Amino acid sequence: MGGGTAGWLSALFIKKKYPEHLISIIESSKIGIIGAGEGATPNLKILLEKLEIPEDEFLKNVNGTRKTGIKFIGWNENTEHSFVHGFKQGIEDVNFYSYHFNARMLAEFLKNIAIKRGVEYLDREVFKFEIADDNKIIKILFLGDGSINCDFVIDCTGFSRMIIGNIYKSKWKSYEDQLIVNSAIPFFLNSKNSEINQKTIASAENFGWIWKIPLQDRWGCGYLYNDSLSRDQDIEEEILKKFKKEEIIINKKIKFLAGCFEEVWIENCIAVGLSTGFLEPLEATSIMTAIFQLENLPDDIFDYSKRDHYNYTIEKLNLQNMTFIRHHYNCSRNDSIFWKEYKKKGKNQELNMIYDNIWSNKRNKDLLDIFSIEGKSMSFTIDQYKLIMGNNFAKGNKSFI
Repeated sequence: MGGGTAGWLSALFIKKKYPEHLISIIESSKIGIIGAGEGATPNLKILLEKLEIPEDEFLKNVNGTRKTGIKFIGWNENTEHSFVHGFKQGIEDVNFYSYHFNARMLAEFLKNIAIKRGVEYLDREVFKFEIADDNKIIKILFLGDGSINCDFVIDCTGFSRMIIGNIYKSKWKSYEDQLIVNSAIPFFLNSKNSEINQKTIASAENFGWIWKIPLQDRWGCGYLYNDSLSRDQDIEEEILKKFKKEEIIINKKIKFLAGCFEEVWIENCIAVGLSTGFLEPLEATSIMTAIFQLENLPDDIFDYSKRDHYNYTIEKLNLQNMTFIRHHYNCSRNDSIFWKEYKKKGKNQELNMIYDNIWSNKRNKDLLDIFSIEGKSMSFTIDQYKLIMGNNFAKGNKSFI
């Protein structure tokens, strides 16, 4: 259910993993996709290789560039300070990189490949779901007429969360006490890159921060902020002021709440992508998590004995990602209402324990214990925590944590 990056990646992956099954995507052309996220982490590159999608073809069709990491600017009391969180930190593999891309072009590119590989595409609006006595979805009815029988459903309906939220009413875990960003105003800078930049730029600003992503034909950008602390009008004015020499296209505001569902697999439905929840764009964890979900699907998707462990694993992954993002905001910047607000916020227990480990010179295995993950690696390592700490916190001052 649903297209976009999560929907079409899911269709391609599931078609390859379970070739004996008929895979259909139901997506209404009348309903747009969010299409704001335009960067990913290296597991996207790994997945595209597994799906046998050539890099040159991918980059050409999505106006893409390689992404080697994130350049942070101003996340410190010295607002001119910058540093790079690179993917290769501590890794010798020269091919460890990801991509920037036009999200709408990516969805169309993946759609065309999926249809060629036998995925059925149904351009229909859903009217309702038929639920059997055992609480499983057995039929999807379309607006107007028509229906489709189903054995299993992947909910990729984005922020509408049509199935996992509205039908199965999975319990919501809010992270708003830790991540206060709740709004984004995306915008494009229509200036071509004479020298292709291979890093996402994350620039700390008065009201929050700006992402700036280099594509072949433009910069895809967005201003992240809390709309209870700042007016939308003030954000747009700051964008126009900061980029006054550029040709700017400002897009519609996106509103979201930081959090995730505690169970993403209920009955015969698994939610993937924004349907499962959202933190915020920092560190590009959304697509990373969607791919992690796909990679951890059981060999037999109808083996419901794997459901509880799957839900537990994804919940812990979301906690890891939230904690690392929260770590960035525990910085020494304190020059506006937005940054002062974070100084009032308490830190989650896991982040405090990580700080204790860092000052005690412990290693990654101790972080695994903190997050209670058995046999799984960390999505972000202790060295990455130290990198952010050394650059965001004034002179690594322990008093900031």
